[in-house]
This record gives sequence, structure tokens and C-alpha cells, in this order.
Amino acid sequence: MPNSKQFGVALLDTNILDYAFKSRTKVVASQVLATVSSVYTTVISEYARFEIYRGLAMERVPLAKALVNSFTPYAVTKDVLDIAAALATCYEKDDVTKRTRAGISDGDIIMGATAFVHKFVIITANRMDFPAPYFEEVSSYEMTDAKKKPIMIYALKPNIAYLNRMLAVCYPDGN
Repeated sequence: MPNSKQFGVALLDTNILDYAFKSRTKVVASQVLATVSSVYTTVISEYARFEIYRGLAMERVPLAKALVNSFTPYAVTKDVLDIAAALATCYEKDDVTKRTRAGISDGDIIMGATAFVHKFVIITANRMDFPAPYFEEVSSYEMTDAKKKPIMIYALKPNIAYLNRMLAVCYPDGN
């Protein structure tokens, strides 16, 4: 995929897309997308499409389709699922993350695996879903919603070296 942005490709977490549907965070969503799009080529996981459309009220379908279709989608491939399984296993066995693993959804693990497979940065409002040291903070942005509540947005990069070290311990391939 040709890339003209300075810092590469950013995978948008579903929570960033969700902000576009809430009246108090619509402005934040547009600010976040404008800020992120100025430095990254922005993409979504096909899993985000599922999360956005699931249970959506009929009147919101046109907005959802327009939003989702404005980003290049990345498929949940066999490689992504293989890395997701390994990542979930490492989260459960690693002393650093095993206590918080239960709070991380399978969808976020799939998104994290997508970032690992494609070497994408993840843009999220929930830092805990992409735990350190598996993901390192590149930058953060503080936005405020319509009620003046601060919302932190994080750009996180996959720590490939750490995952590779942990795979040897948590998820040996049998070689």
C-alpha cells in the first residue's frame, strides 16, 4: 500500500469510531481523526466493521456505512488469528499482563494482532486494552468532550522484539 504520510499507518480502534456516534463526542471524534490523519494513513480492521454494525439502530446505519467506508479495511486473516492466539496466550502467562488479561476483549486482541502483523500504530482511547510492554506509547493527545470531560487518545506501536521474546517462553512453536 503506498504511503505518503510521515509516520506510516495507524489502525483505528473501534472506540475512536464510536465517538462519531455520540453527541457529546462527535467533535472530539472529528478532532482526533483530523489530527491522526495529518500524520498517519488511517485504516480499520474488518473486525471494527463488525463491532460498529453490531446492534446499530437503523437510523444510524447510513452514518456508520459512510464512516466505515471512508477507511481502508484490513482483513482478519489466518496470520492475524494465529498472532492473536499467541498474543492472548502470552498475556495470560506473562507476569506483567496476566492480572489484566481478563479485561481485554478478543476484539482488542485481534486488533492488536493486526497491528503486529502489519506493523501498524494503534490509535485508541483505552490504553489498558493494548498493554505495555507489548505496546509502547508513541504519543498521546488530550481532547475534551462537549461536557469538558478530558479524553486521552493514545498512539501505540507494537513491541515486536518483546513479543518475539515472550513467544519463545509462552507459545513455543515446537521446533
